[in-house]
Amino acid sequence: KGGPMAFEVMELLRARGVDARLTVIGATPPAFHRNAHVSVHPALDKSVPAERTRFEAAFRESHFLVQPSFESWGFAFCEAAAYSLPSLCLAVGGVPVQDGITGHNLPPGAGAAEFADIISTYLKDPERYAALRRSARADFEENLNWDAWGRKVHDLFDARLTSGELSDQ
Repeated sequence: KGGPMAFEVMELLRARGVDARLTVIGATPPAFHRNAHVSVHPALDKSVPAERTRFEAAFRESHFLVQPSFESWGFAFCEAAAYSLPSLCLAVGGVPVQDGITGHNLPPGAGAAEFADIISTYLKDPERYAALRRSARADFEENLNWDAWGRKVHDLFDARLTSGELSDQ
């Protein structure tokens, strides 16, 4: 999602002298959004060992998940955090990206330059970037996994049952 802007972010970074590359998973961009610096995996089936290995390598070798779209789904951001990969997205609601913890939510209307500026800031401060990677993984372990979801649902039901809201009527 947001592929054209992600491509533009990569191009802006390259124009600034950064050896930026873009890996696309789950889609095939049009030819004008592909070049020698773009790797495309139209689909990766994680139940197939070789494809899962490609998927994991892409996440481990990347520096940010860039998804500047109004059609963002939470799972990709949770998966990124599992790999200590910070995310950059638009603040459109329903996205589990917390500014400065798992990445950054940019305001709707933010453009490629704003995304590239955030990346550039972290390039100048590797310790801050390493801390962001650590906090993304920590948030995954604490909140963004199925066990945490199960605990939260259990606690919500327990609270409702204890309060009598869900008792037989």
